Amino acid sequence: MSNQPSIEQDGDLTVNIQSFLRHLKAENKSPATISTYIEAANLFDEFLRVHGYTRLLAGIRAEHVELFITTQLDLHAAATAANRYRSLQSFFKWALAEGE
Repeated sequence: MSNQPSIEQDGDLTVNIQSFLRHLKAENKSPATISTYIEAANLFDEFLRVHGYTRLLAGIRAEHVELFITTQLDLHAAATAANRYRSLQSFFKWALAEGE
């Protein structure tokens, strides 16, 4: 067996973001809320990919989120970074409730 992750494993975070999107729509969240939450999750996913960090939910740690938010603070206003942090909190709260 290969040590390479399967496509499903590699896309674990991406797949869960899509499930989260369905959840937000099912809860009838506003389009602006959905956009904000999904944008933050996608940016986080891209951050992990670019830096070579795991994209498997089980492997993501607080340190990964802290590094992402630190980067956001370097690039954007504090309010933007705070919004992205709160969006990720919602995503991970949902993921935990889903057993992920």
